[in-house]
Amino acid sequence: MTRAPILFRVDATPRVGWEPLCRSLVLAAALQRRRRPAHFLAQLDPTLLTQVVKARRGNEWLEADAPAGTPEDLEETIQEIRRLNPAAVIVDGPEVKEDYLAALRATGVVVISMDNTAAASFPSHLVVNPLLGPTRDAYELQRGTQILLGARYVLIRPEIRRVRPVRAQEPAQPFRGAGCPWG
Repeated sequence: MTRAPILFRVDATPRVGWEPLCRSLVLAAALQRRRRPAHFLAQLDPTLLTQVVKARRGNEWLEADAPAGTPEDLEETIQEIRRLNPAAVIVDGPEVKEDYLAALRATGVVVISMDNTAAASFPSHLVVNPLLGPTRDAYELQRGTQILLGARYVLIRPEIRRVRPVRAQEPAQPFRGAGCPWG
């Protein structure tokens, strides 16, 4: 079995938000349990987030010069793919378009897209929707693209997962919604 690294292309800035980085960190932690090193090619703002990425052993941070999805970023990402020879590239960015993903796929690496908006066509090998919506019908996928979505594939952050055992010990309460005609 190969232990090639996984390359994450994700940004965490006030403009795009920090949720994509959180999702990527959860996925990187799961992959590292299988001894896969993770490299994050990312623009991080505030720069304190670099410590969050590097806090876990096996994570490396590479500073991206341009926002994800731009032509300058595509050139830099392809350069890192050639340098690292990763097993896969996981792209999580709301502004990444079809031509960007197609160019990454043309390098021969497995391309995985994290998406919860279904706003683009996906030439990726795999599309993962880490939330509960939208449905399969909303996605435009190219031939050969697989999709993982629904309750089975939701990514749950560790801080939320740790609360679960506490809730499991509480007695079940009857569901009552405000204004429900039957409750």
